[in-house]
Amino acid sequence: MEVCPVHLPDDNPELIAWVHSILAKNALLEERLRILLHKQFGASSEKTSPDQQELFNEAEQDQPEQPELEPEENVTVAEHTRQKKGREPLPENLPRVREEHDIRDDEKNCSCCGSELHRIGEEVTEQLDIVPAKIRVIQNVRFKYGCRSCENGVKTAKLPAQPIPASIATPGLLAFIATSKYVDGQPLYRQEKFILARLGVDIARATTSLWMMRCGDLVQPLINLMRDKLLEAPLIHCDETVTQVLKEEGKTAQSRSYI
Repeated sequence: MEVCPVHLPDDNPELIAWVHSILAKNALLEERLRILLHKQFGASSEKTSPDQQELFNEAEQDQPEQPELEPEENVTVAEHTRQKKGREPLPENLPRVREEHDIRDDEKNCSCCGSELHRIGEEVTEQLDIVPAKIRVIQNVRFKYGCRSCENGVKTAKLPAQPIPASIATPGLLAFIATSKYVDGQPLYRQEKFILARLGVDIARATTSLWMMRCGDLVQPLINLMRDKLLEAPLIHCDETVTQVLKEEGKTAQSRSYI
């Protein structure tokens, strides 16, 4: 209860009681106003911790009770059986490795008459397996040819075309690093410290960064073709960046809008 800001005479108890009742009503009205403002302008998704609730909730307790609602009529819904969704089959384009499992030779006799059993079929169950990344070194061996008569005109086989000349990176390694970075979200420093290091290879992040820039130059013609194709379309891009608009017709202040 709010304390009276002025000193009241001690010889008038009725005046003291009246002033304290006015202060109590004023505090109650202020609490109701706070609750209404919170409901109107506060975030609807915000949850209050039980440890942070007010000690006195006179306003909530003094709210008029909600009228009792009439009991709703029961609505009977027709029963139905929901079929459990089975396991999706594995893609047909994946390579299959057949592993055969046979019973022991001493089990290939009938337990009833002792006759020899013969194969009547097979039961196939499939499991999905993944082979972890393997690292290897490609040795480009170029044969050299020379003339024994004049000992001149030595010829050496040419190297195959490489994405980055004079680099140790093969197309497969470049594709692996680029996919890990731009598709799987693995930064280059994490690939250096964990992925490549776990495979036993020490490649600095500066080197892989240079590789990615060179790969960007290699795919630039493809990017140009994609850009030309996009510019031929009537609609190119729709920005889905969300923003909050406080005063938007037909929406609350907490709703999200799009640019």
